[in-house]
Amino acid sequence: MKLSLSDRIIRAYQENKPIPLKGTTRIILKDKDGNEEITESHNLVTDAVGSILSSNWGLLGSMKDLLPLKRFFSGCLLFHDNITESASNYNPPSDANKLVCHAGDAPNETASTLRGSPNAIAYEETDTSVKFVWDFPLEVGNDTSINCVCLCPGDMGNMGLKPFDNSLNVLSNYSIYNDLTNTYSAIDETVVMRYPISIDDDGHTGKAIYWSGTSFKEITVGHDWLSWGITKTNSDWFKISERSATVRATNTGKGFIFQDDTYYYCCAVTSATTIQIDKIAKSNMAVTTNDITVADVALYTTEFSDRNRDIFRVVAPWPYDGTYLYLPNSDLTKLVKVNIGTPADTDYCDGTISGMSDYITNGGHRSIRYTPLVINSGVVWFGRWFINNGKVYDIATPPYVQTRATLADGVLYVAYRKCASCYAVPYKTGVDYYYGQGPVILGTMLTTINNLPSPGVTKTSIKTMRVEYLVEEDDGE
Repeated sequence: MKLSLSDRIIRAYQENKPIPLKGTTRIILKDKDGNEEITESHNLVTDAVGSILSSNWGLLGSMKDLLPLKRFFSGCLLFHDNITESASNYNPPSDANKLVCHAGDAPNETASTLRGSPNAIAYEETDTSVKFVWDFPLEVGNDTSINCVCLCPGDMGNMGLKPFDNSLNVLSNYSIYNDLTNTYSAIDETVVMRYPISIDDDGHTGKAIYWSGTSFKEITVGHDWLSWGITKTNSDWFKISERSATVRATNTGKGFIFQDDTYYYCCAVTSATTIQIDKIAKSNMAVTTNDITVADVALYTTEFSDRNRDIFRVVAPWPYDGTYLYLPNSDLTKLVKVNIGTPADTDYCDGTISGMSDYITNGGHRSIRYTPLVINSGVVWFGRWFINNGKVYDIATPPYVQTRATLADGVLYVAYRKCASCYAVPYKTGVDYYYGQGPVILGTMLTTINNLPSPGVTKTSIKTMRVEYLVEEDDGE
């Protein structure tokens, strides 16, 4: 019996083989006299969709809600520079590679000069293929050459990597209604295992952090997130081993944590220009201090709310993209990018933001908050904010994970990302509401990559552009 396309995609992803889809890009530039320039090229399909189809976190996702799969290809992002054509290269680049224009599955009804619109009349569909078509008018996507065309989910195509306003977000849920978490009055070593700072590639182990006073513990925790055994349930977490270190104490309401491949960082903003940092080496748990002083900025120094201060010591509340740590400024209207290795390289991010007080103080009734997910160097999704190449944008408030329509009280979701697949679990203190947890779709992914033949195409204000992208099942014949 012939496998379904989704089964073939999962098998190809798991066997590190090409995803069984193929695509062709056709770009048509037309001037006012009707003269056309046509460029045609073939693409690479990334592993993004395969990683999502094969990752049902905790078996909590209604996988039918991922269909039709064409939703993952219904947007486009057009870049100035080439992007390495690799199946694992599905994370969109920062605007160091300029996004020239984009379009999704909804018409552009804004004044954006980057966004085009889908052409519903030219759209074509068969049982095994779909042709998406987007039109870009005279005033959109001008003044620089286009050398790479990538498909993406429709909501990512609508919002783009440089959001025009705060009306869109790229998070959607497909979790069944569930509530497997408890309400906590305080965090202890048992609770932190439910909120690991990282989840291992095996899908059933992770690292959880317990930091209290001068005591720092790394707990290797077992739980079936993505790999399931015969004896465990969704509610089973267990300690496999632990390691300890001694760190400096911080003000209880100011401590926060983040990590990279080499270190855990226990931090506190001690003044508007100073950050206390203890580095714990993952190799041997050795502790070194790395306090830094910055200039010409003013960091937020007020204590976090009593509902946040414990969880901010367990999972990273602020983005760290490998170079910059992003922290709020004194009046919560901007983010400050701090290069922890070179403190002189510290500055305000471009763009003003709103709503940061909700994130820090728990936000009150029906607020929805998510911990940040670093997509690529310089690219961060942070719930209701999006960071790209040193600029921060307000975006729409993301939805609850649960599919139930009734809204609960304010909640902080701890978010995780493995490949292109994402998961969110609520941290609940004080009030027992039903929030739900489970897998979510974060549209920040490239589902295809197509580098155009040199010298690419250049759209100007005297030419319209049509992008046609045919995606079809590939039987390898």
